[in-house]
Amino acid sequence: MLRVTVELIPDGQEEYCRTLGRIEIDNVLGESLTTGAYRIVMDEFDARIPAQCSTFRTIASLDNVERDLVRPMQLVGMALSVVAPVKRTMHSSQNEPQGVVLTREAI
Repeated sequence: MLRVTVELIPDGQEEYCRTLGRIEIDNVLGESLTTGAYRIVMDEFDARIPAQCSTFRTIASLDNVERDLVRPMQLVGMALSVVAPVKRTMHSSQNEPQGVVLTREAI
């Protein structure tokens, strides 16, 4: 599992650090040895509260990822493009990794 935490550190002062979000990427059984399938869980937290209080959770899947070509930080970028996309396009190919948002809910 990969876990990435996003923190806000106002003016670089660690004592005021607040967690804004966390994404966890779990390797689930893929269809082959060369491609992988992943489960993605992204939690977003209320930045106004110092404690980690989940306010929003997104769960998604990412399939058809070529294990030999994708490094961990690239996998994080791919997962973020599924659960928190900046831009959506109409382009789609069966040879590219496919991501699907399964649930998106307020907690």
